Amino acid sequence: MPNPEWDVLAARVEHDRVVTVDFEDGSTKTMDLAQWLTGPVYETIANDIDEFNKLFVDYGTVCWPGNIDIAPERLYDPDGTIFDWSN
Repeated sequence: MPNPEWDVLAARVEHDRVVTVDFEDGSTKTMDLAQWLTGPVYETIANDIDEFNKLFVDYGTVCWPGNIDIAPERLYDPDGTIFDWSN
């Protein structure tokens, strides 16, 4: 479900696992990603702040070394007001 307005243009770590994300549509959102860093794929960045701080933007979303990312629509709608994240 790609949508250019969800594309991440920039992202920066504020503190801990809190990041500020700038989107293509001009919006900016600050959110704590810790709640989503569960499961084996996120283990490295969940447990090591130095690894988490290596975040970068690629292909319109927030990424980390090791092919780790979070879907841009999830970042755009962290509270599930647009999408139903219960599935």
